[in-house]
Amino acid sequence: MSDALLKSEHFLNAGLVPEELYPGIFVVDNFLTSGELVEIKDYIDGLSQEDWSKSYTESLFTFIEEQYGVKTMEEAQELGHAIQVDEYWVDKNAILNNQEVSMAINNR
Repeated sequence: MSDALLKSEHFLNAGLVPEELYPGIFVVDNFLTSGELVEIKDYIDGLSQEDWSKSYTESLFTFIEEQYGVKTMEEAQELGHAIQVDEYWVDKNAILNNQEVSMAINNR
């Protein structure tokens, strides 16, 4: 096994109790706090269809610029990167605006 795999110790050190399904694949009950769940639900409930699409597109272009140093999908593709807009996920991606909650989840 690779050292890059998540291990149960990673979760235990964060105060979480993991159930390992397969090597490096875990289920973690109560990963989000009840306050985080409310914050995320309220945020999602407040988004319009336009907000979802805009957030997906913006996050895609931010990713392209950060990863490849270019500003368009065409430029990334010319460099040999397979970047495309997934029509099935355009309305399924949003960036949580609450930085405190977002950082706490990412750190965990």
